[in-house]
Amino acid sequence: MNALDIQITKAILSAGVGSITFREDQILYDEEHELVLLKSDHLLPLGEALLEVHFNGKINSQLFGFYRSKWIKDGVTHWIGTTQFQPADARRAFPCWDEPALKATFSMKITTEQDNNVLSNMEPQETIFHNCPDSDKQCQTVQFHPSPLMSSYLVAYTIGKFSFIEGVSEQGTIVRVWSVPDKIHLGHFSLDIGIKFLNFFETYFNIPYPLSKLDMIAVP
Repeated sequence: MNALDIQITKAILSAGVGSITFREDQILYDEEHELVLLKSDHLLPLGEALLEVHFNGKINSQLFGFYRSKWIKDGVTHWIGTTQFQPADARRAFPCWDEPALKATFSMKITTEQDNNVLSNMEPQETIFHNCPDSDKQCQTVQFHPSPLMSSYLVAYTIGKFSFIEGVSEQGTIVRVWSVPDKIHLGHFSLDIGIKFLNFFETYFNIPYPLSKLDMIAVP
């Protein structure tokens, strides 16, 4: 599968009634082709299998993968984490088969500090508040509804302190514009155009927008 700037710490493959835990020497990285290979000592049985992967990744400061940006208010620096996976950079955030022709459903679960907004493709399904594991702050874990079948480059999530304005399309889709709080008054034009574009393309292609909401995020 594809992986770049990812360190796998544990990989378990469950198939049939058995499972394989891959040793460190069985996890091979092909950086040239942006792949990670899991080498087994035994042939795998035919049929469905479940692959569980634990890994560490990097939040970079460039404009691809899962990256960070910042804004400053009253001398205080605020950080935003966001994604840009097109055309093939989901592999920088999590191991996956990062090819547009391959599709899957994605169930996102994100943990962050309680005062952050957490956005993804789908609406939140459940939010649990709890103590942060590495500090005395309060955290939240947000579980999102599963996505439709889609390519990995369409996965998106954003974490930060935002304000938003919203409207509704002709077909009832909620459209929101998000930005840092002191810039949200500049978002009305984007909201108006976003709703008009969504209405137009649904009519032009005769294909309904498949999600319940559309978020447009102004990342500084």
